[in-house]
Amino acid sequence: MSVGSVPRNPVPVPSAWSMGRVLPAVLGPLVVVLLVARLPHLTGTTWTAVRALLASVPVRDLALLGSLWALSVWCHSWVLTGALPGLTRSRAIMLNLAGSAVGDVVPFGGAAGAGMNLSMISSWHFPRSRSMTFLAVSNLWNVASKLLLPVLVLAVVCVRGTSSVPGLKIASVVAGGVLGSVVVGVVVVLAAGRGGAAEWLRGDAMAVITRGWRQLTLGMLGQLAVQAVLWSLCLQLVGVAAPLGVSMVGFALERALTMVPLTPAGAGLAEAGSLSALVALGADPASASAAVLLFRTFAYLLEIPAGGVSILAWLWSRDRAAMGTTA
Repeated sequence: MSVGSVPRNPVPVPSAWSMGRVLPAVLGPLVVVLLVARLPHLTGTTWTAVRALLASVPVRDLALLGSLWALSVWCHSWVLTGALPGLTRSRAIMLNLAGSAVGDVVPFGGAAGAGMNLSMISSWHFPRSRSMTFLAVSNLWNVASKLLLPVLVLAVVCVRGTSSVPGLKIASVVAGGVLGSVVVGVVVVLAAGRGGAAEWLRGDAMAVITRGWRQLTLGMLGQLAVQAVLWSLCLQLVGVAAPLGVSMVGFALERALTMVPLTPAGAGLAEAGSLSALVALGADPASASAAVLLFRTFAYLLEIPAGGVSILAWLWSRDRAAMGTTA
């Protein structure tokens, strides 16, 4: 082979792009399994004690928890219909569950969930510009609500005189600073002059927010309120007698940690963080572990099969519509 020639079959070298996709796909589920498997041991309890508490929850109470979960999904549908005028309630629920299911099983799954949502919205014949506006506005409200929650919880903790988890005040200040930066950034972008390709997105987003901010905000607050009740009931059913401030600290950390993209929907990290907060504030380790796992079953795991059903229903309706147009 002469100098400078290229071999016909060079050995493939993994690119940074491929490694960037493969490593999270492998390490993400591994982190989830390790964290969940070790969850009771983090606080000095055992799986035997946790399973006994979970098995003691009556079926009628499980049905009540399921009803609260369904109510939270319904509340969030108001956010989605506010972000995409013309979207029906049933399609909003389908969109929410399908996107969540995809995001819940793939590390860094936000992009995959967004892609799923874009495909569904496109099949319903909404313009692409409206789809992009929908993603921008709905994600803005979702992120803002989870950043605002620790700030509100810190206020409740301070008013009620409950000692906080070490680092909670710092986390709340950081969340408040990030929230303020997000708000300022959005205002600057929306108020900016004409800017080429993004002009239509800015104009559409401004119109949607101006017209629907009340619906967007009430829908998001309604969902958080129902989820907070679901969280508190999970604690109560397994014997965690925590004051309101303690309960809400755990809830705020759980919701905030779901935004960490290292694992699907923060799985593993959300459980470990909220459990550590509850135990640090005096909750029994076995009861706290059972409560966190019970809540995550409804707030996280239940979304996956429900989203799978939604995806199948969407595919069936899309294929049926396609057959109708070709008949």
